[in-house]
Amino acid sequence: MTKSAPAALALLLLPLAGCPAEEEAGPTGPLVYEEDDDRGNYRRSFAEDIDDDWGTQLQIVGSMEGCGAEEGDWDWDYTEDMDYYRFEVGSDGWLEVSLDWEGGSDLDLVVRTNDRDRTMLDDLDDQPVEYARDDRHDDGDSINIGIFCKTGDATDYTVTVDLELD
Repeated sequence: MTKSAPAALALLLLPLAGCPAEEEAGPTGPLVYEEDDDRGNYRRSFAEDIDDDWGTQLQIVGSMEGCGAEEGDWDWDYTEDMDYYRFEVGSDGWLEVSLDWEGGSDLDLVVRTNDRDRTMLDDLDDQPVEYARDDRHDDGDSINIGIFCKTGDATDYTVTVDLELD
């Protein structure tokens, strides 16, 4: 046996001696996105872009600075804080979106797909407000979410987006 043979043999036996094997990367949990600019995301055209790959779950954490709505001829007369976010669906599947918050405020949610198909959710006194569409979403669909506070005090909220893959 040469002088380098014991070293080579030790390298071959090293995995058998209890060294950890390389593990496959598993799910890292949801992507958590915190509202970046509460004053600047008040219109759909100024939505905060969430550019990170979010896999199958995205959580958006934000706050309502104030609540208010005027009674008008239609149900879009919000007068205080409004928050918008935009992101893309990363795989084909079905989206479920829920909006949850603390306290007695009345928050509402709107979901748009590819700047159309508006779904306004206004569940009086119900928490969380939930969106689950029967139609499948495609990889690359642009989703725009709006959160509005109709009545109550300033409050923090969490939007959870789940993607159930095909």
